[in-house]
Parts: sequence; C-alpha cells; structure tokens
Amino acid sequence: MSLRMRTFSKQYFGPIISLLLGLALNSVVAAQANPEEGFPTEALPKEIHPPVTVAIQLLDELSAQFSALEIDRDLVTSAQGEREQAALFRYDERALSLLSTFSRVAQSIVENEADQIDRGELAARLTSHNIPLDQALTARLAEIEVRIDEGLARLESLSGEDKVIARAQVSSLDNQRLRYLELIIDIVSIRDQLKFPKQTIEKLARSSLNAYSEELVGMIEFHQATRKALKGQLTRSPDNAELTSAMATQTVLIERALQRLERVVVQLERLDLETADQRRLLLAHAKGVSVSLVDADLLATLFDDFSQRFEQWLSSQALDIASQVALFLGILFCARLLARFARAAVHRTLLSRGENISVLLKDVLVSMTGATILALGFLLALAQVGVSVAPMLAGLGVAGFIIGFALQDTLGNFAAGAMILAYKPFDTDDYIEVAGVLGTVKSMNMVSTTITTVDNQMLIIPNSKIWGDVIRNYTGQRVRRVDCEFGISYGDSIEKAERILSEVVASIKQVLPSPEPVIRVHRLGESSVDFVVRPWVKTEDYWETYWALHREVKLRFDAEGISIPFPQRDVHLFERTK
Repeated sequence: MSLRMRTFSKQYFGPIISLLLGLALNSVVAAQANPEEGFPTEALPKEIHPPVTVAIQLLDELSAQFSALEIDRDLVTSAQGEREQAALFRYDERALSLLSTFSRVAQSIVENEADQIDRGELAARLTSHNIPLDQALTARLAEIEVRIDEGLARLESLSGEDKVIARAQVSSLDNQRLRYLELIIDIVSIRDQLKFPKQTIEKLARSSLNAYSEELVGMIEFHQATRKALKGQLTRSPDNAELTSAMATQTVLIERALQRLERVVVQLERLDLETADQRRLLLAHAKGVSVSLVDADLLATLFDDFSQRFEQWLSSQALDIASQVALFLGILFCARLLARFARAAVHRTLLSRGENISVLLKDVLVSMTGATILALGFLLALAQVGVSVAPMLAGLGVAGFIIGFALQDTLGNFAAGAMILAYKPFDTDDYIEVAGVLGTVKSMNMVSTTITTVDNQMLIIPNSKIWGDVIRNYTGQRVRRVDCEFGISYGDSIEKAERILSEVVASIKQVLPSPEPVIRVHRLGESSVDFVVRPWVKTEDYWETYWALHREVKLRFDAEGISIPFPQRDVHLFERTK
C-alpha cells in the first residue's frame, strides 16, 4: 500500500472504528448502570436512546472529519480526474453519515424534555462547535456546487456514453448537496429547540435553499421548453430516433428535477419560507393532486395567475374571438334563412309537378335540401373562423366507413327507404298492410315509416321490414270493388232475389256505372243459395258503400218476404221393426 493510501486510511477509517467502539462501550456501561430500566425509548421507538456522551463524541468526530479534510487537502487533491472526484465523494459520504447519525441522536436528546442535564451538556458542546461546524458546512456546500458546475461544463464537450456517465455523476453530486441542506436544517431545528440565537448556518440554509429551488424551477422550465421544441420537430419527423431519444432524456430530467424540488419544498416549509410558486409547479406536473401541495396561499396564487392570464386574453384576443364568433353565428343564421327559402322553393317546384311525385318523396326531398344547405353553411362557417375543413371531411369519410360496418341494419333501413321512395308502393294517408300491421301512413323518413292504426295507435316500422315483406295498399288505386255475399233460402225465387239486389245496387249513388256491377248466383250452400254482389266505387267511398249495401239488402229482403236462412241441417229418423 502506498504512503498516500496509508495516510488516507489512517485519517478516515481510524475515527470510524473508534466511534463504533465508543458506541458499544457506552451502551454496555449505560445498561450496567441501570439494568432494570434500560435506555429510554420514547424519542426513537425502534432504536436504543443513546446517552449524550455518544452525541458529543459524534459531534467531535464530525469536527475531526472536517478538520482532516482541510489538513490533508493536498493529499486528496493531488490526485487527478476521477481519482480526485472519488476521494472527495467518499469523504462527503462519510461526513453525511456522521452528520445524519448526530442529528438523530441530538434530536432524541432534545425531544426528551425530562433530561435537562443531557440537554444542557449537548447545548454547551454545540455552542463550542457552532462556528467551526458552520464554516465547514459552508465550505462543503460551496465546494460541491463548484464541482457540479465543473461537471455541467464538461457535458458540453462529451457525447454518447461518456455524456450519460458524466450526467449521472453530476446528479449524484446534486443529491449530496441536497442531503447536506436537509441535515443542515435538522441542525437548525435542534438549535431552535435549544433556544440558540440565529446563526450563520441558518442564513446559509435559507439562501442555499432559495437558490437551489430557483435553480430547480428554472431547470424544469428550461427542459420543458426544450421538450416542447423537440416535440414540434418530432411531428415533422416522427421516425427520427435521435429526436425520440432526446425527448425521453428531457422527460427523465424533468422528473428528476421535480423529485428534488419536492424535497426542497419540504425543507423550505420547515424554515417557514414561501413555497407557493414551487408547489404550483409541482401541482401542475402531479399525476394526482396531493393535499400537501394545496393550501390557501397556493389557491390565491393560482387565482391571481388565472385572473392575470384572463385579463391578458381579454386585452389581446377577446376582440378577435368575439368577431370570429359573430361571423360564425352570422353565417349559420344566413344558412338557416337560405335553407328555409330553398325548402320552400323545392316544395313549390314539386307541387307544380302534380301527382307524378309522391308526398313522401316530396317531404324527404324538402327536408334533405334544408339539411344539406345547413351542413354546407356549418362547414363554411368553420372555414371562415380558421378551422381546416379538409381533415375533418377526410376524418368523416374514414369514420363513415367504420361506422358503416357497425350500423349495417340502419344502412339497410336507409337503402329500403330509398327503394320505397323510388318505386312508390304507398304514399301519405294510404291505408296499407305491411309487416303484419294494418294502418294509415302518416310520415316516412329514410330509416322508418310511421303508421297509425284504426284504433289510433302509432307504429314506427323499420323500412327494411316493409320493403322485405308483402306490401298491400288498400287505397293505392282510385276505384275499388266492394265484394259482398248474400244468401237466400232454397224456397225463395232466384229471379226475384236478383231483381231486388239489382235495384238496391242502383239505388246507392256512390256505385259507379262503369265498370258494371256484378250480381250472380255464386254457390249452392248447405243452408242457402249464395249471391255475390260486386259494385265498383271510388276508393274513398268504399266503406260507406259497403255498410249501406248490407243495410239496404236486409231491409228489402224483409219487405219482399225473402228470408236469409240460418244454417240448418235435415235429420231423418228411421225406426227399426222387430
């Protein structure tokens, strides 16, 4: 082993071994002195409460560590490059470990209010170490910050794996700086509980934390801006692997800075310093809202920011947006007026065509004309306010293709509606029988047809069910034949019955002279001789003629003595003789 390494081991490993032996010895002595009670455990429930001598020994050892570094400065810094960085890093790790142990031990003594002797002894020893400890901690923080700056400066000249390693080394130094600050605030808290006056170390903690928080906030905002710029480049070159890697690196750096800023905020609040801006930034990046990030000051700050941004928006963009909204609404209003005028014009044009076009087709054409003009007006309004219509239309085309598979039944109804309009099997107010339903057609669209039954029930039938089944239109023709059947008894005169039926048909004014009515003997039934009477009437007179014809035939048959027999059966009885 070289002289340099032997000297280094003597300076650093020796005190650590002495400290561990001292801790063990003090524990044994304390246990023998009070074997029944042991050590108090209120302050540290999972650890043995060390006596004040251990805390004092730790404080002395810590001072020795800091002094050793100053005495052997030439020994440590004579190494170059990575060796020097490794030696200094190892020193700081040992110093931080001692400082952390001392902080926990001292805090346990301070929190034990009943042990005034230990607290007084600790306060006296702290007083003797205040100035050198403050100077040593100040020097350590300053040196770490210098090493961080040097590491960041080296990053500019590195690339690839060397740059990644150098950035990780800087991150480890930054973590050491934060740990020093956290432990310094622990010492400040201990001094406050011991009623110490404000010292240099408290000013150091305040200034260092404020500067560190501003540095982290600036780093987060800087990396955010960099990531935003990279994202813009990535949209133009989505296959660029370097841009993707750079984006990922910026995201990692932002996350790392946010984690450290959260720790810094905790320490700032321990010193009663303002943290609203920092917590606002943490809240903006938080995946979930933490209660610790939100308080009245932060809410007030957020509200002030919103008010300022809203005022800036009103002063810079409100007039433009108001004019665009007015233009958008004006175009829609004009499109609505134009759609109304177009519907009226189409309606008049279709009416002038007479009966060549069905009412259903007229209604559909009129409604589609208005809807088309409104849709075009809406697209024109969007284009006028700066919305690109072409991507929207392309998206609608793709969406329509996808939706078409999902809505096959609806599209089938649409196609059936188009076929009904084209072939015109029925029209509005026609009495039809479709899909097992009888009723009057009231309205129709491209998907369904509305029918009202004779008892005033409204039925909405899909067009595919209508077009895929038999359509029976009872009122589709201008004239219709009334089919009636009457029976007379076998004992009545056929000629007389024919005459009476002819006179009854001739007496009903709704019966048309052409085609001529048909009055014939239809069949010889089991109980009667049946006649068919088939006059022709206008379609709208069908039911009136049907009902009138039956009434008049019954009245004339009764007056003329012609009977309408009931079903009868002849029964013959045979008597058997013995």
